[in-house]
Amino acid sequence: SDVLLEQVQFASGSPEMRLLRNIGRNVERLHGLVADLLDVAQLRNAAIQLESEPIDLRPLIGQSVAVIAPIARVRKQSLDVQAGADDLIARVDRRRFEQILINLLTNASSFGGTGGQISVRAYRRGGEVVIDVEDNGPGIPAVEQGLVFEPFYRGRSPDVRRKPGSGLGLAIARSLVELHGGRLSLQSEVGKGSTFRLSLPAAE
Repeated sequence: SDVLLEQVQFASGSPEMRLLRNIGRNVERLHGLVADLLDVAQLRNAAIQLESEPIDLRPLIGQSVAVIAPIARVRKQSLDVQAGADDLIARVDRRRFEQILINLLTNASSFGGTGGQISVRAYRRGGEVVIDVEDNGPGIPAVEQGLVFEPFYRGRSPDVRRKPGSGLGLAIARSLVELHGGRLSLQSEVGKGSTFRLSLPAAE
């Protein structure tokens, strides 16, 4: 579709242009779904090998936030990032860590709602580096909180089910976090939003 958009000149807003843009969006969704399915299969078969090294997580956090920023702008969401003076060095696979964080940020943007706020907090706690990704969306009922990390789980609310997504992002994120020797947990209250907490062993 990108090639067509470059080679074919249609008037902005024309039916042809809208059709091509819809094709492009659907191709991107299918590409993302295929990539997620491959990751799930590899994680189940223990086929993913990490290339981990001690890394200061601040630049990776910034790069991940930059990926989601255009989507947040379209949805009129504010992004607040705080990574203080603490030592934020952890042993991670650079690409997979960014995948984890982008999945969490995408989830926060999707469920945060138009005009919402997404907050990222990174800090040291004992021997761990902790990253909280918080939204002020509708929150997750207690009965569903144990299910959100299951593959393909989309929630029970019709409003949630209407949102785009495969239901694989959080499942992949948790599996990758555990592969790093860390934990991914959830704190949520209906009407007050959700916080996903990523905890990784610190590397000196």
